[in-house]
Amino acid sequence: MRDSQIFAKLQLDVIHAVSSKYALALYEIVAKRARLTYIRSETFEIEQFRSMLGVEPGKLSTYSNLLKFAIKPAFDEVNRLAEFHAAFEPVKIGRKVGAIKIAWALKGPEDQRKAYAEVRGLPAPEEVTEED
Repeated sequence: MRDSQIFAKLQLDVIHAVSSKYALALYEIVAKRARLTYIRSETFEIEQFRSMLGVEPGKLSTYSNLLKFAIKPAFDEVNRLAEFHAAFEPVKIGRKVGAIKIAWALKGPEDQRKAYAEVRGLPAPEEVTEED
């Protein structure tokens, strides 16, 4: 276990709050790796990543459609709800995107409080006001 390459801490509240299957798949992909101390990014071939997201064969066949309808919305939702930040970068092979590099980091305490509030439908921490 010391040399494990996957350590997952999936939060059921986040899983229930996620609205798209692509965001759920991305959450699981990153959550498996987010708490590893020696790895902060990983590169996946584009077809492997499509499969990991659960994109059906023949759907979102161009990178631009995959980006617009699956990747960007999934990253936006995961970054809003999860206890970590995730980012991606396309990796070109020649003129074509052949892979995608994903990087992640745990959020700081304030951002984790915001995500916690978002998942539970509470007002964001800075929106909470005290009455005298």
